Amino acid sequence: MEFISYVFWAMRILYPKGEMNTPEAVVSCGKSYELTTGLITPCIDMSRNDYALATSIYAIGGLIGAVGAGTLARRGPRTAMLWNTIPGISGPLLMALATNKAMLITGRLISGLQSGVAMVVGPIYLSEISPKNIAGPLGIMSQLTCVIGILFTQILASCMSTIPLWRVLFGLGAYIQIIQTILLFWVVESPKFLFNSYDADSAEAILYTTRTNTSNDKNDNHVESLNELTWTVFSQWRKAFGAILVLMLSQQFCGINVVIFYSTTTLSALFGEFAKYLSVIIQIVNFFTTLAAAIFVNRIGRKKPLITSIFGMGTCSIFMCIGIVRNMQLLTAIGAILFVASFGFGLGPMPFAMAVEMVSGAEQISRIAPSFGIAVNLMATFVVAYAFPALQAAMGGYVFVIFASISFVACGINMLFVPETSRKTNAREVWTDNRGNLRLKAAAVINVSQGSLIRDRTPSTIGSNAVTDLNSKL
Repeated sequence: MEFISYVFWAMRILYPKGEMNTPEAVVSCGKSYELTTGLITPCIDMSRNDYALATSIYAIGGLIGAVGAGTLARRGPRTAMLWNTIPGISGPLLMALATNKAMLITGRLISGLQSGVAMVVGPIYLSEISPKNIAGPLGIMSQLTCVIGILFTQILASCMSTIPLWRVLFGLGAYIQIIQTILLFWVVESPKFLFNSYDADSAEAILYTTRTNTSNDKNDNHVESLNELTWTVFSQWRKAFGAILVLMLSQQFCGINVVIFYSTTTLSALFGEFAKYLSVIIQIVNFFTTLAAAIFVNRIGRKKPLITSIFGMGTCSIFMCIGIVRNMQLLTAIGAILFVASFGFGLGPMPFAMAVEMVSGAEQISRIAPSFGIAVNLMATFVVAYAFPALQAAMGGYVFVIFASISFVACGINMLFVPETSRKTNAREVWTDNRGNLRLKAAAVINVSQGSLIRDRTPSTIGSNAVTDLNSKL
């Protein structure tokens, strides 16, 4: 039941990312619908900049939610997810019932708040209840379910971008949240949280049924938040934070959310009504390339597909620029599809995984650094999503020259400053180069035994002695 609930969790996070793409012309009265007075209007009179704000404000809500998620999760990951139902339902409903742009923007902000909390709490919960023998497949499922969430939204949007069905499209996020919330009543609380709350009996009972991942270390039971990031800790791990910053900025400034948020509008001048179906095709390609990355990543590492992905996105940005400027439909379509394919194979799934692996075993920042990455990622999402419509209006197809330039620069920066993390057991190994030199002094204190997991034991060994030993450290 926990994993079924997790599927709906992942779909709920990414559903809002695709819902604003296809129906823009309908929602904003761009097709010259007659405005009427009444309780519910057929559309909302909005400029392109207003719609861009409504689209991008989702990231600001996500940032607020991600920063506050650590505090909320101290009540327990399952409890945090239950509380997260409130914005998860109210945001989509406010959007569905919106009669003016203020209501629509506020609804998007609230939906973003829900996604921000879920982005932090969901992976924590999954890691703490996952049986060891399926931890790998669950990691694959997480990435794929997120991609499926966007694909699901694009398919619905291609059929529901009409009056009044766009309101149903926006409101469906609430129904997904309701299903996940119902499932949560049959979901167990995290054993880590229960151990930390001195409820060892309940934690042990859950361990017998789930063979979960529970740490012997107090700090590993503690859910960190960004406000606990001190300057001393940051300076000691500045290379790791710098590498995470590079990864997250690369992911967003290479332009992927331009395709997710605005592909239908961007391509409609060339493809007309077919643009919304092309958006669906693009997301189908994204699914299969993400699946390929999940299957082969342990064989080929992380850094090589990451660099290849960024370079491919830069090249495809040039294809799209030429295709749009010269009205070449085939080249534009190929460029857009390969652009997303390049993203799905590397720059999509790698940054968050590498952010965790670069600080693995580092008790001070093992939870803070990924939260920092989420915050940077969401801020960059807002910048790109809000700025793109204005840039496109001013530059036309040449706007993709910007993304091509950023991609090629990012390719070089990632080669220089981002370490390989595949097949490394902790941060010390990650930051040790091929000649045996440690590039990050703070990682010197990490050893292989740090972060040992109770899930590596059998349930029969997790008896009163293990509980006594754990409690002695709390």
